[in-house]
Amino acid sequence: MRRLGLNAVLTLAVIVSLFCGIAAIITYSAITTNAISTSLQEEELQRTATDMVNLIGLSLDTAKESADTLASLPIFLEALIGAPDRAQKMLEGYLKSSTSLLAVAVVDTDGKAVSGVYKSGKPLADSYKDWDFFKKITAGSDDYTSGEIRLDDAGKPYFLTAHAVHGPDGKSRGMIVLATDWNRLIRKYLAPIRFGETGYGFMFDDQGRIIAHAKDKSLLLKQPADRTIGERALALKNGVLPYAYNGEKKFMGVAQISGVQWLVCMTVSSAELAERAVGQRNVLIAIGAAALVLVAALIINFNREIGRAHV
Repeated sequence: MRRLGLNAVLTLAVIVSLFCGIAAIITYSAITTNAISTSLQEEELQRTATDMVNLIGLSLDTAKESADTLASLPIFLEALIGAPDRAQKMLEGYLKSSTSLLAVAVVDTDGKAVSGVYKSGKPLADSYKDWDFFKKITAGSDDYTSGEIRLDDAGKPYFLTAHAVHGPDGKSRGMIVLATDWNRLIRKYLAPIRFGETGYGFMFDDQGRIIAHAKDKSLLLKQPADRTIGERALALKNGVLPYAYNGEKKFMGVAQISGVQWLVCMTVSSAELAERAVGQRNVLIAIGAAALVLVAALIINFNREIGRAHV
C-alpha cells in the first residue's frame, strides 16, 4: 500500500483546516445574517403597522373634529328647538360636497332625527334610541366614536362619530351624528401596502372580527378561520407575532389604535422574510467554495514545483 509523503500529508491537513475554517465562517455568517435580516424586516412590519395606526387615527380625529365643529353651529341648536329647515338645507349641501361621509343627522334627546340626509337617498331611521352613540351622549358624554364597523343597506361599511349640541344653559339638547365611509379609508391607506409577493395588511376590531383586508374583501366583519390568531393579536396589542395560517408559517406586525381598540396587522410569509438571508448564505457558500478550490490548487501546484526543483 502506497504511503502518503510528508508534503501530501501537509497539503491535505491545510486543505482540511481551510475547509473547516471556511465552513465555520459560512455557518456563523448565515446564522447571524438570517437573524439580523429577519429582525430588520420584523421591525419594518411593526413600523408600517404603527404608521398605519397613525394615519387611521388621524382620520378618526378628523371625523371627531368635524362633528365638534358642526355641533357648535347655532343652526343645529335651532333645528333641535323646532326650526329644522335651514339645518336640513345645510346638511344636504355639506354631504354633497363631502368625499368621506355617507350620512349626517341631527338627533334630539328623544332619539328622533330632526334633520339629516343619507348620500344613498334612503330615509332616516324612525328612532335612534337603541344606538350606542345616542346612549353615550345622553349619558353625559360630549363626544362619541364608534368602535364598531357597520354596514348600510347597500353593504357599504362605515363608522359613526357624534357630538353633543348644547343649549345656552350648557345642557345637551341633542347631537350631531356623522357616518364616515370606511371603504374610502381602507382604499386610501391600507389596500396599497404590500411586502414583496406575500405581504399585506388587515385589521381586527376588539371582538376579533376582520374589519379590513387588503386582499380578501369577503372576510369583512367575519372571524378568521383560526380564531386564535385574532385572540393572540388582541392579547399582544403591539409587537410582532409568529403564527401559522393554512399550513403556512407567517409573521405579523401588530399595532393598536387607542380609543376604538382596533388592531392594524401587517403580515408576510416567513419564507419570504428569510429569502434575503438565504440568498446571502448561498453567495457566501459559493465564495467560500471558490476560495477553497483556489487555495487548494495553489498549494498543490506549489508542492509540485518544490518537488520538481529537488529532482
